[in-house]
Amino acid sequence: MGVAVGRLTANMTTRFAIWRRAAMAWRGWLEDEMRWRAGLLLWIACIAVPVRVSAADSSVVVLGLRSLEGDDDFANSMTDALRTAAKAVPGWRVLERAVSMSQMVLANNCDDVDTACLTNIARGLETERVIYGTVRRTAAPSKYNYEIAINLFNATTHTTTGPETETVQRNDGKKVLVRYAQLLMSHLSATEASVGRLVVDVNVLSATVRLDGQPVGETQERKLTLESVAPGEHTLEVSAAGHETYKQTIYVHASEQSEVGVTLERTPEPAEVAATTAPSLVGRTELRKVTEPRADSTPSRAATWPTISGGRVAS
Repeated sequence: MGVAVGRLTANMTTRFAIWRRAAMAWRGWLEDEMRWRAGLLLWIACIAVPVRVSAADSSVVVLGLRSLEGDDDFANSMTDALRTAAKAVPGWRVLERAVSMSQMVLANNCDDVDTACLTNIARGLETERVIYGTVRRTAAPSKYNYEIAINLFNATTHTTTGPETETVQRNDGKKVLVRYAQLLMSHLSATEASVGRLVVDVNVLSATVRLDGQPVGETQERKLTLESVAPGEHTLEVSAAGHETYKQTIYVHASEQSEVGVTLERTPEPAEVAATTAPSLVGRTELRKVTEPRADSTPSRAATWPTISGGRVAS
């Protein structure tokens, strides 16, 4: 009996020790897991800030330049230089898109390179800004240089900045092209940051718009869009036939789109003006001055009107 009890006690002691070691191992594994997760969270927190900073930069795509006379080699070299220069502009994040403007126009079935076309291109490329341009020869076939013109389309504000132009000698090397590209990109980014866009919506189909006293265009389908407007206060004037002229001071912000809604009041018709301005006798007493004849005056003959009787005029 005593031997059996001793064996039972030993077995229970052994099992308890095994359970204890297992519990300690489990606890250690949990602690390691918690430490690993804490380290992972710390690592994510450390890299979160730089990710947010880079995400704040505006995405830019530089499309391949289009050569009007077929100088594709020069156009490709200049495009590479422009893409390199764009990467140095603060606040820009250049996306690697090896496509040209001609390819994107065909892909989007654009009849004209207008705001709608550029908006579709930017949407398809998933970018906020699109830089595009042309290369053309400046003179006769035997003695020509290259004129480079580039524009920047902002898909957020739907504004187009440019063109910025430079003339490059056709024998200039790639190092010279890089300097011209830096100059073009510097001017383009500075111009975009210093101007705004103004959209005028009018309640009539056709109206004349003036800015600071100068005619700037006619509305098309109740709207007129003005690109590259200097920031600050401006006097906006809108007029249309048969309507009162609208005049107001507005403010345009740099690198933003400002929208103004204009409601033109119809000019009253002449009959309406007479009806509203003629005096009314209702509720009034008309006073007349009666002149008494003087005692020494000779009575005047009463005025009589001729009458028609039997086809004759009788007096």
